[in-house]
Formats: sequence, C-alpha cells, structure tokens
Amino acid sequence: MATPLAAPVVVSEHGEHHAVTSMTVDPADPIFAGHYPDFPIYPGVCLVEFVNASAHALALMSSREVELTGVESVRFHHPVFPGDTVTARLDLAERAGGWRCSATLSNGDIDIATVRLAYRNGTEE
Repeated sequence: MATPLAAPVVVSEHGEHHAVTSMTVDPADPIFAGHYPDFPIYPGVCLVEFVNASAHALALMSSREVELTGVESVRFHHPVFPGDTVTARLDLAERAGGWRCSATLSNGDIDIATVRLAYRNGTEE
C-alpha cells in the first residue's frame, strides 16, 4: 500500500475497539519540499493517512482486515510543524458491513484534528 507517511506509527495502547498511536514528524521529510517554503507545515492529507494507518494497525491487532471506503469528515484545528509528535486516540465502531473509525489528534495539549473514516470488512478483489 502506498503511503505519504515517512514516520512509523507507534501503538502505545490498544484494545479491541480503541487505540492510542503516535508518530513524530521528521523535519527532513521530503513532503515539506514546496509545502509552504519558509513556513513548513505538515500536509493534512498525511494526518488523514496517519489515522488510516493507525486504524489498519488496530484492525490487524484484533485479527480483522478492513478496507478504507471513505472519508466521512475531517476537521483541522491547528497546524503540525516539523518535529511535532502527533498522538491519535482512535475508536472503532461496528456498523453494517464494516466499521467507522473516529479519531482525535493532538500534540501535547493542543487539539490538532478530528477525523472519521469508513471501512468495510475484509478486502474485495
């Protein structure tokens, strides 16, 4: 699976339907080239992919396979800068034929974003 993430996703807590993950944004990440020169911020799409990668990690830890079917909502509250550590608190809720992942992202006490993603069970060929 292709991903814009250069930083590894670290799982610090997990249960069957929840997890806490984190990643540290590398200041040398090539994604910063051209993304607001002289004032680099981490692209929002990378934060959404961080949640997706975290949801896949949680699903695998619970012996599930899930496939992303859509982005239900994203709300950005604060930018992420090179060197920041982003923490995601995820909750998976079962729904007909799949799952919803609701996540809140933070950097210490700073609320960064809320993300809701939709998944279906397994993978379809």
